[in-house]
Amino acid sequence: MVEWTKGFSYAQLNELYTSVALQWHYEKHVDLESIYLNLQADNKKKKNQAWDTEEEADSVGFVGY
Repeated sequence: MVEWTKGFSYAQLNELYTSVALQWHYEKHVDLESIYLNLQADNKKKKNQAWDTEEEADSVGFVGY
């Protein structure tokens, strides 16, 4: 588990903890590898997306207001 989470931020560790707690609460078993792989895949998707596009940089707040 320590090797899996190496390089995770505090927010990611908190998300991992919350996922484990919820899975235990609802299913009474925890699949750590599955949770880790899902978080890792989500993190890779987030890192590959460009959030600050030229169009988004010009607007702030609610659209149309």
